[in-house]
Amino acid sequence: MNSLASTTEQNETAAEEPLEVSSENSHAADFQPQPLNLPSRPRVSAGWRVPGVSQWMVSSWIKQLQAVNALEAQRRKMTHSEMRKEARSLQYRVRAGEAVLSILPETYSLVREAGRRAMNMRHYDVQIIGGIALAHGCIAEMQTGEGKTLTATLPLVLHSLAGKGAHLATVNDYLAERDAQW
Repeated sequence: MNSLASTTEQNETAAEEPLEVSSENSHAADFQPQPLNLPSRPRVSAGWRVPGVSQWMVSSWIKQLQAVNALEAQRRKMTHSEMRKEARSLQYRVRAGEAVLSILPETYSLVREAGRRAMNMRHYDVQIIGGIALAHGCIAEMQTGEGKTLTATLPLVLHSLAGKGAHLATVNDYLAERDAQW
């Protein structure tokens, strides 16, 4: 009983004493995380920087965006049946062994035009860049209202061309109901 009382006394006195930081760990006590200075609305330009992504990767995405934009005027002139033929042609090319990422600009320009015609929603350049990032296996972070669901349609269509199936899931009830019409 006496030993139990002495250990309780030792624990109480130890709790009152301040914790000392040894000189070996003193750098840990001084650590202050630095906030990231990210733009609220990213602009797509040659000097665009994305944290955690190599600059050469971003520049290749911008080249793909330029290729998508170059095809836009041609896609607007196509009839509905011509767009269906083009989509079928892309599907045959992928199933014949062509790499999915090699037809990315053609597919994204077709999806952009289909979205404009069917839903009156045109994919903006930042959404195209987000779709390119997703197709390359990267994470694309977007704020509320920037069109995450619309952005996700781009890689969804691209990967569905291989015939393996693709799904788009959302946990937002409003978006699930609205986008079920697509």
